[in-house]
Amino acid sequence: ETHSHITILYGIEESKPSEVFPKLEIEPIKFKLTGLSLFQNEKYDVLKFSVDSPDLHRLNRQVREKIKYENKYPKYIPHLTCAYLNPGMGEKYTNLQCKIFGKELKSNVFVFADPMSNKTYKRL
Repeated sequence: ETHSHITILYGIEESKPSEVFPKLEIEPIKFKLTGLSLFQNEKYDVLKFSVDSPDLHRLNRQVREKIKYENKYPKYIPHLTCAYLNPGMGEKYTNLQCKIFGKELKSNVFVFADPMSNKTYKRL
């Protein structure tokens, strides 16, 4: 992964950040990285940090209620992607430990990526 991030909601259809940011109550987000886990599919093992954050779940609910989107993921699973690995190669990394696990972190930078992946940054 070249640009580390935690996605709030995939598939937002709006292309203008000026139409999205004002509809949301955006505050700095507190979160904890809790361990390493995988998403697996036929192309990749996606190694990711699992994330615990009531703030992220709150913001995800706001976006789902106020912004038009389309995706096939009914359940929000906040995560921070580490790497895309060849299938079957990720499991050996899921037991690694890191001193940062369980410590409260905070982000005050939000990124809106439009359908063409153009990014707009908002700092609080």
